[in-house]
Amino acid sequence: MGFKFPPPHIQHINELLRQGEGLNLDFKQTLSSMSKIACTIVAFANTNGGTLLIGVSDDKRIVGIREEEEIYMLENAASAYCQPEVPMTLIVHEIQGKMLIEAQIPESQAKPHAARDEEGKYWVYIRNEDKTLKASREMFEVMKRNSRQAPVLVKMNETETRVIKTLAEQGSVPFSYLESLPGMKKRYLSEALILLVRAGVVRLKPGEPEDQYVYIIPKADL
Repeated sequence: MGFKFPPPHIQHINELLRQGEGLNLDFKQTLSSMSKIACTIVAFANTNGGTLLIGVSDDKRIVGIREEEEIYMLENAASAYCQPEVPMTLIVHEIQGKMLIEAQIPESQAKPHAARDEEGKYWVYIRNEDKTLKASREMFEVMKRNSRQAPVLVKMNETETRVIKTLAEQGSVPFSYLESLPGMKKRYLSEALILLVRAGVVRLKPGEPEDQYVYIIPKADL
């Protein structure tokens, strides 16, 4: 998967460094663990895609790497530690005698991807700003159902109605707030939120320590 640009694309790399880490860009000085890098790979694939730039320090200095070792780590992380395997393009840059790897990971059409940890367990990750986060059950279900099922129509039962009313009044709230409402049952709440997000009525904002849910105001109500 790796190849070298004929001349070093210094301007392109400088633009990535100027942009800094964020939703679609992550810097690594080196790769030390296939399981850890697999988390970032699946997070990009599960979100909007992104770029890993390897051979860059935390203060954005180009330190260089041994490209053969890093390519081996990336390829094995994407194939052996990601389920399903995540396709990506690896580009090797040589700038002032130092080697960098640019790993381009597109948004996947086969979501959700999961990364294997050191104990052999698989977890789904997403990207939020410049962080890689473990996906909540609701986020996982939204991704899985969006990739395998047709759009849904939501029946506004009691739980769905209470969720919409609460979100319209409170704005952005976490799952725990909704679960704390009198008489609210966790199982029904989780399913209602998944359906409302898939139907485009509610927006799910990933975050720490909890996801946030936001009511999407219909245009007719604006």
